[in-house]
Amino acid sequence: MVEIAEIEADDIIGSYAVALARESHEVFIVSADKDLAQCVTDKVWMMIPPPTANSKVGWRRLDPAGVIERFGVRPEQIPDYLALVGDAVDGIPGVPGVGPKTAANWLGEYGSLRGVLENVSRLKPDRFREKVEAHRENLERNLQLTKLNCDVELPPFQKFRPDPEGLFSMLEELEMRTHLKEAKRRYPGPDLFSLETP
Repeated sequence: MVEIAEIEADDIIGSYAVALARESHEVFIVSADKDLAQCVTDKVWMMIPPPTANSKVGWRRLDPAGVIERFGVRPEQIPDYLALVGDAVDGIPGVPGVGPKTAANWLGEYGSLRGVLENVSRLKPDRFREKVEAHRENLERNLQLTKLNCDVELPPFQKFRPDPEGLFSMLEELEMRTHLKEAKRRYPGPDLFSLETP
């Protein structure tokens, strides 16, 4: 676990993803958080867990083409997209009535939120022109909130070395028998952890 005072977790994740990809590592971000899709490149993928309501969907892996298929915009346009449609999880209000398709169409035509705001008098459908203009200030603030800072100064990345025996001992001591049984099912033997990864 990495924690840095006054730095958002998403910025830390994004910064590690960018730094590790720069060193030619393949990176998987495991999250359903939409704003992390802006980190996706040919070396950084998102693994999205199945929705709770429909576990049959299974895990989904997003590469750049997958981001376009899912959101209708390129990874680098995700902050602009979320600024327009909003993100309820992060408490970001979008423009009322602007849905994913409308936002994707505008970004396809004008490239960025700035381009949309510069062309507000040409927006289609016409009914959104006044709404977007009225929310201009909010949209600019939204963009600051949805754009990750992937240039955070980070501690060196360390490989995680699981300690199943320590976990078993702790669960035994705490008399957490159900969790102990589950842990032993997940970590059946030492061989899994004695293998060195390159």
